[in-house]
Amino acid sequence: KWVPSQARWDSALGEVRLGLIGGMFWARAPGERWKSDSAALVGLASLDFAPSWTLYTNLSTARHLDSGQQVNGLRMALAWQPVERALLFVEGLRNSDSGNVRNAGLRLWAIPEVLGLDLVSSRSARGGLSFSVGFGWYGIALP
Repeated sequence: KWVPSQARWDSALGEVRLGLIGGMFWARAPGERWKSDSAALVGLASLDFAPSWTLYTNLSTARHLDSGQQVNGLRMALAWQPVERALLFVEGLRNSDSGNVRNAGLRLWAIPEVLGLDLVSSRSARGGLSFSVGFGWYGIALP
């Protein structure tokens, strides 16, 4: 995640920030070795509209490496950070290859704004409830 300090503005509604996320994802089938699965790029926008509250809008594109399929999406999230080391969030996601997905989760910061562990519950429009655990490296500082 990269949010340059120059890409921040004060507005009548609160502080607006812009940034980017790039990522690679790996997967493995049972009995097989890990291999690269997909690559993604996400444009970020956020609005800190009240103390401890942030509204996020993300535009994403991802390519599945085996099939070459391109998937585009929109994600909107509302986050509340009651303490420095914990963040609660709800979000909605719409992709070009699937129906809507709704998530609710908790991020626990190992290092605030840098390393985080996510615990997420997801429900898709196609049905089914799933739970996931993720580890992320955020706040990369570049000149």
